Amino acid sequence: MSRRPPYAALREAWRAGRRGTHALAAPYALDALGPRERRRFERHLRRCPDCAAELRVLTEDATWLARAAARPAPGALRSRVLAAALATPQEAAAEPESTPPASARTARAPEPGTERARLRLRLPARFGPRVAAAVTALSLVLSALLALQLARTDTELDRQRAVTQAVNAVLAAPDALAVSGRPIGGRSLSAVESVAMNQAVVNAAGLPPPPDGYAYQLWRMRDGLATARPAAMLPYDRGSRTAGPAVVRDLRHGGTGRADRLAVTLEPAGGSVRPTTSVLIQLALG
Repeated sequence: MSRRPPYAALREAWRAGRRGTHALAAPYALDALGPRERRRFERHLRRCPDCAAELRVLTEDATWLARAAARPAPGALRSRVLAAALATPQEAAAEPESTPPASARTARAPEPGTERARLRLRLPARFGPRVAAAVTALSLVLSALLALQLARTDTELDRQRAVTQAVNAVLAAPDALAVSGRPIGGRSLSAVESVAMNQAVVNAAGLPPPPDGYAYQLWRMRDGLATARPAAMLPYDRGSRTAGPAVVRDLRHGGTGRADRLAVTLEPAGGSVRPTTSVLIQLALG
């Protein structure tokens, strides 16, 4: 069974719209010609510099479009982009300009550069489907990237809002108590705890920026590092060289009662189940 060449519909459209070997440049660039037509166009190409120049442009554009469409957007993202497009008011079509009467059109010699300008104006008509496809693909990619960035921004804002609310709740507690540890090597750890809420807001200062792939992790302990349990991750701000604030939402320590100490270690990003490095700084709770 003979295989139908790709882009067969495009080839038929070009046949219907134009005649002659010159019209085969675009199907040739898209590998949409059969063997006979391909040989015919290649013979013509050897003696037609205009087709050779046009073919170079078409080949570059086809390669660019193939790369631009290599990774489709996720389904959920596509739905959000389409929903946004449906909700956006569209501009009305421009009113067609009336054609001036024949008496108003006077013949005159073409000005310098007029023929080149006319050629540029004719290009969209000649390559309308190809240009429209390129614009559509680029618009979809840009819309998808914008929607993805907006989704990430919304998620980060929601996270920061939740942290701020939790911090304010602890600071406003009637039994809120501020405690600070003794600075060690320029590093310090402080907290505001509420026994009634069983929570604490913790902030560290003087810690150096963590290496790539690592982050500062906060632990709650009772009677030594061997009993350390994860409490929270400390977000690091390079401008102020501070880590936090972080909210410890549970100061209990299993069945042994309340944690009596908080400590900070350097761990792989995402945190660890048990400390993998030595304690950098610690704080005794009230």
